[in-house]
Amino acid sequence: MRGEIEFMRQSAHSITNRVSLPREKLSFSDAEAVTYRTEGNIMLDHVRKAVSHKGCSVRDRAIILCMAQSGMDDSTISEIFNVVGYPQLVKHFGTEDYSSWSLERCPVRMDLVRPKNGYRYYSFLDRDAISSLID
Repeated sequence: MRGEIEFMRQSAHSITNRVSLPREKLSFSDAEAVTYRTEGNIMLDHVRKAVSHKGCSVRDRAIILCMAQSGMDDSTISEIFNVVGYPQLVKHFGTEDYSSWSLERCPVRMDLVRPKNGYRYYSFLDRDAISSLID
């Protein structure tokens, strides 16, 4: 076994790319330049406007803001948030009494798992979402 590992190590060092690549300076014309939007996040503005409508319930507002701010889809928020996310909020704020959660401690990092494929990722909830959960 030791000999096989040593052989693989030596083989890996002897393999090189023997093709030289040309060095060229990249140049772009103004027509190809990337433009960046400087107005802010339009989607979040639309979400805030939608959830502030009088027909939106407190529960729906909390769900929509949590989904929008954290990037969770419907399966993640319905299957994972209460089991994985809420305990992390309790740990972050130091109490299960949600009425005493301080918005000064936002944003809150949440480690999540997509239920469809088991993919682990992290996201954040900021003041809007936490405030809606408190309500």
